[in-house]
Amino acid sequence: MSEQYLGVPFDIHAGGADLIFPHHENELAQTEALRGVPLARFWLHNAMLTFDGEKMSKSAGNVLTVAELCRRFSGQALRLFLLSAHYRSPLTFSLASVEASAAAWERLENAYRRLTLLASGSPAPFPEVEEAEAIFRRHLAEDFHTENALATVFTLVRDLNATEDAALAGGRAVRARAFLQWALSVLGFWWTEEEPLPEEVARRIEERSQARARKDYALADAIRRELLELGYVLEDTPAGVRWRRLPRTEGK
Repeated sequence: MSEQYLGVPFDIHAGGADLIFPHHENELAQTEALRGVPLARFWLHNAMLTFDGEKMSKSAGNVLTVAELCRRFSGQALRLFLLSAHYRSPLTFSLASVEASAAAWERLENAYRRLTLLASGSPAPFPEVEEAEAIFRRHLAEDFHTENALATVFTLVRDLNATEDAALAGGRAVRARAFLQWALSVLGFWWTEEEPLPEEVARRIEERSQARARKDYALADAIRRELLELGYVLEDTPAGVRWRRLPRTEGK
């Protein structure tokens, strides 16, 4: 399946640390024997999510599904919680931790709304934002340290919140908002769209939903790719399909 959709070798193979042996070692051995090349260039093995001191797993009977959690929390809050630790570090689940992540996401949304109100004109130089972007990129380049990258974003938001409106208004707010939008989209977050969904895009989303209902997954995937080229990312959730607009380049 991976060879069909990604080719061999592909860039990143991810999975739990408990799958290194024998599963991933066997995948690697089989592919090299058959194709003469490694299966993947990089292997990312995540540590376990724990619950009451034990690994969360079906066999242990202590699983909470994403669908169950999303009845209580937003997908944004859950994603923020999961990215709050390095992928190779164990992460302990608790409802209190996800609640804290929900409050943290609300701080990010409030900062973004404020910047939107203050933004006007073209982006202006903003050394603090440019430094934050460089640090953010460095943390992700160093073994995908999402927890440090997010800490950089929250530090910038704290500093922005302490800045007077008059010092942010105009092009500096444009620059800061663009960074927030870009940085969080890199990690898979989406912003609530203020603009209405274009009629043609809405129609294609409905056609895709109908195709999925009749199990025409080839058509559904084709429509997803078509909309992605137009700048719309679709996410299938238990509550239905969600969409988000990829960040636009300012001025376009």
